[in-house]
Amino acid sequence: MIRAFQSELANHELVTAVLLLLGGKTRPVDREDIAMKANQRALAGC
Repeated sequence: MIRAFQSELANHELVTAVLLLLGGKTRPVDREDIAMKANQRALAGC
C-alpha cells in the first residue's frame, strides 16, 4: 500500500518559517505577531 507523504513541521520549524515570512531576517518582529501568524498557519495546515 502506498501512503501519501504528509509534511508536518515541528513547532520550532513553523515559528522559524513564520519569522522569515514576517521579515525577521532584516528587522525585529514582535513575538505576538509571530505567535498569531504561527497559530493561523498551524490551524490552516500550513
